[in-house]
Parts: sequence; C-alpha cells; structure tokens
Amino acid sequence: MTVRFGIVGCGGIARWHAGAIQSIDGASLSAVCDADEARAAAFAREYAVPCFTDMNDLLGLVDAVCVCTPSGLHAQQAEQALLAGKHALVEKPLAITRESLARVLQAQKTSGALLCAVSQLRYSPDVAEAKRLIESGALGRILLADLSMKYWREPAYYESNAWRGTRAMDGGGALMNQGIHGVDLLRFLCGEINHIRAYQNTLLHDIETEDALSACFTLAGGGMGALTAATCAWPGHRRRLEICGSQGSLTLEEDRLIQLEIKNGPRLEKTHDSAHGASDPFNLAFDPHRRQLSAFVEAVRTGGACMPDGEDAARTLNLIFRIYEAAGGTSLRTICRGGNLPPEIN
Repeated sequence: MTVRFGIVGCGGIARWHAGAIQSIDGASLSAVCDADEARAAAFAREYAVPCFTDMNDLLGLVDAVCVCTPSGLHAQQAEQALLAGKHALVEKPLAITRESLARVLQAQKTSGALLCAVSQLRYSPDVAEAKRLIESGALGRILLADLSMKYWREPAYYESNAWRGTRAMDGGGALMNQGIHGVDLLRFLCGEINHIRAYQNTLLHDIETEDALSACFTLAGGGMGALTAATCAWPGHRRRLEICGSQGSLTLEEDRLIQLEIKNGPRLEKTHDSAHGASDPFNLAFDPHRRQLSAFVEAVRTGGACMPDGEDAARTLNLIFRIYEAAGGTSLRTICRGGNLPPEIN
C-alpha cells in the first residue's frame, strides 16, 4: 500500500514534509493546497503534483494530510481532514485553544483515523537514548530539569507574516510557537508537571504575544525544574535541556546528547555540530521530519500507533495552557512590570 499524502499550506515548513514524503518507500505526494493560488501553483510545479486553493478539492485524492498552515488553522483543518476519513499529521501546535483542541480530539474519536502532531525531536536517536537511560534508572531519581530556549527572531520574522505574534492566529509567542518542541521533550523525558509559577512579558518585539517567558515547576516524580522561552535573546542560543538525577546527569542540545555522567558508569562530553533554529526557524535538519513521517507512514499502513498521538500532544498543549494561566494570561505586556505575582497553577 502506498500512502498518498496531501500538504495543506505551502509555506516554509511544507518543504520538509514534501522532501520527507518523497524519500520514503510506500509514500507519495499526491496534491497540495494553499489559500494563496500563486504560492500553491509554484509549489505544485516544483513537486509535479496538482494544486488547489480549497482543501475539500484535495481530500478526494489522498489518504493522509500534512497540515502546514498558520497555527490558528491547524485544529480546524485537522478536524476537516479527520471527519473526511483522512489521517492527519499536524505541525505544532495541534491547536491554540482548549476548545479547538477538544474538537479535533473528538473528530479523531469519531473518525477512527490516525491523528499525530509533529514532534520530530522524539525520533532523534540521542533523545531515544536519553529516554532509555532515564527509564532504566541509570540516572537514579530525577531531581532537577532545566530547559533553556533562548532564541532570537528578527523583527522581520514577525513582519513577514501578519499572523505571527497574534493572539488570534499564533495563540502565544515564544512558548507556544517557538518553545513547544522543548516543552514536549521535557514531558517526554521527565514525565508530567505539577505546580507551576510563571512570568511573561513582551520585552522587545512589537507583537501581541510574549517574546519572553520563564516558569518554575515541580515534577510528578517529586523533582523540580525551570524553563525559559524567548525570541528576544540575540544572537540566539541552542535549545538546552539539563536533567539531573541522584545517580547521574545528562544534557541535550537541540536533539543531541552532549553530556552524560553516571556514578560508577559511562561518561560522555561532546560538542553540538548539527543544524539548529536558534536564530533562523528554518535552519532545520531534514532527518528528524523524515524519521517521524516514516513512522507515520508505517502506522497508517499497519494500523499501529505513532507518537505523539492526539491525546499525548494534547497533554503537552494543556501544559502550555497551564503555564500561560500561571503567568496571568496569554499576552499581558505588563505582567512583570506591574509588580503583581501571577497565581500558582496546580
């Protein structure tokens, strides 16, 4: 069985999906769609497939849809694909509100089709090794987790697309749009998060949503941690996750394991040498998307599972919603300037 894919949204990230699909045995790119007719036509010429401006016209030609549109459209378009009986692989975030998230999860249950969110870091061999070490108990009890996502985005990044940095279409800023992969990785490796205290602000960019956010929290396993997400940290720094246990510690930069030290066990220290999006959101390696698309194709062909499924992706999103709630809303410019402490969210 060849899984026929359609791509909805022909912007920057769509090229990673198209390239991945074309590289996978048992997958084919069958059609593309974009509300911008000229952009759809140019993309379709490059990949020699039909193009449409109406998603309904694409659905009859495909088995699965990659949703690569602006964030505020993800849930609606995934729901539309699922209710048409099509499998859906959705770029982050799966939704930008609790209400739209609930609708897309219900659509998946109604249709029985596969719903998966793009969380390509989970498919990194080094991330898999980190998870194996943690689950085997090699690090002992996890005591501390520190996630740093101090990125830089030029003002032109927000100016180039009117939806970026808006409440209605982005849902959030540094955390929701740029930091969601790191938050998902934190959950994937360290488990669920309990009590949260958070602060946010718009320190530099002329946008509605935050360009800086920090939070501290407790882990369900009894440890504690902190995270920072920003798009105002020039010149931009690689995502870094440090996890410390009672018997050892490890550090991931982006999706690479760069430091490992276990009491009476292995030790590793190396530099990071792969592409990263610290200052350019499209400076991304190709292999992570290819690995996740390959797993998605296998799940469609066999009826198996593909991580993260809708429920798993929803847990990451609900954590992000809780962090925003702890910071006092989704985009309050004065949250840190006013001197009032935001509430703790359990």
